[in-house]
This record gives sequence, structure tokens and C-alpha cells, in this order.
Amino acid sequence: MNIRSMLAAMALAATCLAAHAAPVRWSVDGLSLTDGSAVAGGFTYDASLDLVSDISILLTTGSPGSPFTLTNQFYPTVGGTYFLFTETAAADYTGQTTLWITVSNPLTDAGGTAPINLANGYGWGVCSVPSCTSASNVGDLRGELFSVPTPGSLALAAVALLGAGGARRRTA
Repeated sequence: MNIRSMLAAMALAATCLAAHAAPVRWSVDGLSLTDGSAVAGGFTYDASLDLVSDISILLTTGSPGSPFTLTNQFYPTVGGTYFLFTETAAADYTGQTTLWITVSNPLTDAGGTAPINLANGYGWGVCSVPSCTSASNVGDLRGELFSVPTPGSLALAAVALLGAGGARRRTA
């Protein structure tokens, strides 16, 4: 592989990484709860805008009405470390199932992993006041969030690898 081909392959690979800048899909599948409840799904977070979207989290508990589908973020993210989800948007959240997630490091547009901040002890519960600033805490969270590669970034990475392989084959 000549230097020019290698530089072209490296530039294409760098483009792949830059194309994955924002927003990022985060999975909650790596989380567990101390009461045995299960959480699955995820949400999209754009760190440059501090914006959460595309929320689809399934919380399976031993409580009546379970599983609960959480589709609403009801509180600001506080710089990418604090995420609170409920079933639906409402003026009064009293009685709604909620999932409170705090991570040790802010989520970024670069993706990766984010361990749960165990010092806060957040997990799932039921909102006890209209603003849901207070909730029962049935199960504490453990584990970490992880980013999910988007199909577009995977396709770009595949093109970069194919290009590097093709350049290498031509020089051999």
C-alpha cells in the first residue's frame, strides 16, 4: 500500500468518525435494577443542543400495570448527566411511573459508555407530587449506558475498510 492510498484511507476513516458527531442513540439495555425489575430500549441525545428525543424505554416491574412504556422526558438534562423519564407528558405527574438516570460523566456526541452514578441511588418509582420532584424509589440502577452505532456510521466505516483493502490489493 503506497503512502497516498494509506493517507486516503485514513482520511476516509476520519470522516466516518466525524459523521457520528451528533446526535447519539443511547441504550439502557446495560442497566439493571436492585429490585429485579428490567429496563430496555433507549433514547437519542444531542449533547451540542442538550436535547433528548426519540425516547422508547420499556420498564418491566412486579407492579400492577407493568410493563410501562416511558416516552417523555420531563426535566432538563443538567448538562448531560441527569435524565428523568415518565410515561406521558402531563401537567400533573402524580401516580406516573418514572425512571431517574444519573451518569457519572456527561453524555457526549462522541458516544461510548457512561456508568451510572451510584452515589445518587436513582432508579424507578412512582411520582408522588405533581412536578415529580419526589417519587418512591423502588429499585436503584446499576450498570452503564452505551451508545448504539447508527447505520450511516457503520456504512461509512465499511466503505473505509473496503477502500483500504482495495488499495492494498492493487499494490500487491
